[in-house]
Amino acid sequence: MFFCCFAAKVKLKEGGPEFLNTVFSVTDKKTGWYTSKDVFLPLEDNVKVENEKLIITNDYCSMNADLNEMVLTAKNEECSLKVTVEPKGYVLYNGGSGYFPILIMKENHHYSLPYFTMKGELVRDGKTIPLEGKCWFDRQIDNLYYKLDENGQPLSPGKWTWLGISIEDGPAISIWDYTDDNGQNNCFASILNRDGKQVVEAIDSVIATATDVFVSDKTGQNYPTRFTVKIPVSNMTLEITPATEAQEIISANPQLNKYEGQSIVKGIIAGKEVTGTCCVELVGNWQK
Repeated sequence: MFFCCFAAKVKLKEGGPEFLNTVFSVTDKKTGWYTSKDVFLPLEDNVKVENEKLIITNDYCSMNADLNEMVLTAKNEECSLKVTVEPKGYVLYNGGSGYFPILIMKENHHYSLPYFTMKGELVRDGKTIPLEGKCWFDRQIDNLYYKLDENGQPLSPGKWTWLGISIEDGPAISIWDYTDDNGQNNCFASILNRDGKQVVEAIDSVIATATDVFVSDKTGQNYPTRFTVKIPVSNMTLEITPATEAQEIISANPQLNKYEGQSIVKGIIAGKEVTGTCCVELVGNWQK
């Protein structure tokens, strides 16, 4: 079982009002069952910040977090879940410093804690399913708003690919692949080893060779789902395949329709066979 939960402060245009965007999805890799929820709510009514504590509450998702643990809940018409996650291990600073500009995010900061532990439960069809495993936590701070066209409508922010790869008993790898406003492609891997050592490498675009496109009959988006990741200096070649194909989140704001998919990782690192899991995130304009 794989679940993705996140909350974001969103400003759709410069100088405009701020919203809380809460999203969650669940994938059962054994059966292919998938469900999700995406809503926008007034920011000031749903977020509370205390000394060393962040509290987000609404009818769909909640977070109660301090420096020691986070309690997350989420629900939609098909299921509900509640989990407690605790931080473990080192911090991964994407790009080496945790800062890199991307598309129209003028001030983009991104760090990851890929070794969280997680316990909880999911309720579906009246049955309670215990959950226990690992959790990857991301914190992204940016100044995201949409540029407007001559009619006052939001322009597409382009698109990006993010792969969060967890190798069993091995490194955590965060890959960003995106095209900037000038049409230039950027792709790099941030690798966090178990001993805390971090390496950042520029690599060939993972989206350029991606295959097995899932065409959404709801949005018309064309999401590639199979990736080959080659990181030469670290001697890695990884094949990433989806646990199930249809893992699209339909957003309350069509500009933020996205693919958040559980994927399976197999490959070679330094001559040794490895396995793992990956969260594939495809955001933006994936129309042909």
